[in-house]
Amino acid sequence: MNHENPLPQPQTKYPESDGEPMVGESAAVNWIIRLYSGLTFQFRNDANVSVIATLFWYPDSADRAFRLAPDVMVVFGRQERLRTAYRQWEESGISPQVVFEILRDSKNMRKCGERLNVFERYGVEECYFLDPHHFFIHGWRRSERRLISIPDINAWTSPRLGIQFNASEDKIQVIGANGMPFRLLSEELGEHGAGVQETNCIRATVPAMAAKLRELGVDPDAVLEESRRRL
Repeated sequence: MNHENPLPQPQTKYPESDGEPMVGESAAVNWIIRLYSGLTFQFRNDANVSVIATLFWYPDSADRAFRLAPDVMVVFGRQERLRTAYRQWEESGISPQVVFEILRDSKNMRKCGERLNVFERYGVEECYFLDPHHFFIHGWRRSERRLISIPDINAWTSPRLGIQFNASEDKIQVIGANGMPFRLLSEELGEHGAGVQETNCIRATVPAMAAKLRELGVDPDAVLEESRRRL
């Protein structure tokens, strides 16, 4: 009796890129840097918090075509490590609890409702859309099974992150749990009288963020130089 060897099963592939730019224009890049570096530093001593920037999030192993790509997401209960994508079934089934999106233009803004519905369905607890062009921050928080709008973002403190927000007529700010605004290194160094502690806080995150930008095909030196010109 002949026993045929079973044919090897093809391994399911989950794309790590769709070939399209995942960051976009400089205002979005700068805000991703602020959020990623600020949150990474804030949770630097917590091994069970992972801060992730510009990676695909696959929530369902049965549907490899469906993916999300928040600009920044924070996952509690998962360790910081090198990832090419966030495949939820490989992460003990834990979905990101907090997500940030940076709005690039009006077309991007029209997609907010669609994205919000998806974040709601897959268990996101807090969702923030930052508009650096119109100086507006939109926020939603989970209430049972729904994400509901935060009426006054300036009076809000994130339950998960401990951060606060400031949206005025000419700027937006995200303020860390230590009371310091998240800033770029060039902004920190360009402000007269910046304290040593504050400067070191920003410097400590530079190598990780520079590596992240290079992975995305973005030159960190070019980003820094453009930020200096804006000062």
